[in-house]
Amino acid sequence: MVSMSGAAASCKTMSNISSRTIRQAAIPIAVLLLALQPACMKASAQTLFERDNEFIELAPSGSAKANRHPLRTTPERLANLLVRLELMPVKKRSVLKSKDADESVPLFSDAAAEHLAVLLADAFRKAGPDQDVVFQVRDSVALLGDVIDQEVVTTGRVFWRHKRLHIIFGDIHHAIVNRWLYGQKLGVVKPARSGERGRPARLKYRVVRTEGISFAKMRSGKRRADWVVVNPVVLARNVEQDVEDRRQMKRERGRSSEDSPWLRARLVQLKRLRDQGLISEDTYRHKVDELLDEAF
Repeated sequence: MVSMSGAAASCKTMSNISSRTIRQAAIPIAVLLLALQPACMKASAQTLFERDNEFIELAPSGSAKANRHPLRTTPERLANLLVRLELMPVKKRSVLKSKDADESVPLFSDAAAEHLAVLLADAFRKAGPDQDVVFQVRDSVALLGDVIDQEVVTTGRVFWRHKRLHIIFGDIHHAIVNRWLYGQKLGVVKPARSGERGRPARLKYRVVRTEGISFAKMRSGKRRADWVVVNPVVLARNVEQDVEDRRQMKRERGRSSEDSPWLRARLVQLKRLRDQGLISEDTYRHKVDELLDEAF
């Protein structure tokens, strides 16, 4: 017959074993939940486009502040903003300030900017106030003094708020590793990080800060190099100033646009189309920019 003290000791032993078993089981369960968290977030995203290591998704913003979505904008307007983003390599003692233009490189090629702009314009029209647009886009960058080209992807999270375009980069120029399978080349990308509102990304490059391009400020007062805020109004003024500077340069060279009847006629025609509302202001500026480039 078991004594009362023996029974109590047995119950205490069983209780200790149960507690220890529960604690041991809780660890792998917690790890499993953490591992499944990105997949659950991925499942809650709405895929709008996916092809060849590229995608566009609508994902929950996770913010109490509403975005300015849905938003109607033109691909031309977005492309004009994207092509003005410049990069600098990250250095140990680098600070977030402008550098000489000669030292920077474009973040997006013209082709990639135009391609991404078309996809983003469609996504902004479909996004809700509580959704961000998450993207991954392919591009090509020059290596070894323009001898070879490296295929890369750039990822990020974008949204409009207070008439500003916010871009939170997850990866910039993430290399695509080519693999061969049965004589066919396959571009394989190791999982690239998407931009996150709550956690800064450590990037190999940083966007150059100029007039109209700044960085979001955290509660601590520090600036986030991966969170770029674009002011379209200021950049539009910069475009107009660039056009005027080119005209002035041409006048100083004695080759003003009035010397070319064809160029003058094209500029007059573009102005007429804009005044009649047949083309947008962004398209007008883009076409004028192209004509002046050709004239120089």
